[in-house]
Amino acid sequence: MELRPCTNKDNNILVSPCDAKVLSISKINSLNSLILVKNVKYSICEFLFGPSPVNQFISDINDLHLSKDLYQITLYLSPGDCHRYFSSTQMHVKNRIYNPGFLLPVKPSYVNNHPDTYKINERVTIKGDIFNSDNVLYTTYVGALNVGSINLNFDDFLTTNQRIDEKDLKANKGSFVLFYNQLMAGTKTIEKEKLFFYKPKISLLFESMINEMEEFDIRDMVDIDSINLQSEKSKELSLNSAFDNLESNLKYKYENSFMSYDSIIYSLKKKFENPKQLKVEKYEVSSKGILLKRLEEVGWFNFGSSIVLIFSVDRNKEIKFNFKPGDKVKIGEDLYKLN
Repeated sequence: MELRPCTNKDNNILVSPCDAKVLSISKINSLNSLILVKNVKYSICEFLFGPSPVNQFISDINDLHLSKDLYQITLYLSPGDCHRYFSSTQMHVKNRIYNPGFLLPVKPSYVNNHPDTYKINERVTIKGDIFNSDNVLYTTYVGALNVGSINLNFDDFLTTNQRIDEKDLKANKGSFVLFYNQLMAGTKTIEKEKLFFYKPKISLLFESMINEMEEFDIRDMVDIDSINLQSEKSKELSLNSAFDNLESNLKYKYENSFMSYDSIIYSLKKKFENPKQLKVEKYEVSSKGILLKRLEEVGWFNFGSSIVLIFSVDRNKEIKFNFKPGDKVKIGEDLYKLN
């Protein structure tokens, strides 16, 4: 990261965690006004914590909303961007929430026509308490079509692309949580959560998605903006070649939008005997969570996807964003100024 130095040392000024295009920036005026797609409002609790969030999470968000101003920034990583992501500030990562779901495309042209994508796609959220501050940062890594997995350097428990048991879906248990602030030296044994697997039944999810998938266009997977050729004819030939290659390699069906997973092999994995086997030995771990330094590598996607930052700002501060939707942003660039 020395090639992209971060000059601002104020922990309350977040920097971009990735190379990306800014999709949206908005203030969160209520718990039901999270706007990730133009003119579409999400419930912030459902987006972060799943369809049936625990009361503790709802209470934390509600208290935060009452005392702070909340904002969101959505960043889209195209296939040509670096797919590693970094910490936007120095913070203690307190917990992680894994929400299983679909792997629909997150390319802007697709999301604009399918606004529920961010609500039903697989995603992983980490909560960070910003260092030497009472502000909070939620970072959500959103899965997408052909994204092999969402990875965190310090979390070997996380295994994405899971098929969740039918009974859990009916009970609306839509998320799996790990509290890093409980990984103290005195921990004796940490077991991986036992998950069961099934072929998703459309009735348990969204029947309306059948019609939406009929509109799926393989060309949405190609970042046309990255093909910058002098000749329009050459550009057309390059696009046709890209489409042909995608079509020949694509193995995607709506009814099986999760990756396959061998539950027998999974069940034979060893238990973790201590927190070090969680890959946290190089991190400072305390009752506050795992300490991440600004621009420390957090993890990686196996293919392009998107990252949503939801963060708090003191109400006596005036915020001015350095970017607008459609702009490109690089790792380590300040996202805004505070006055």
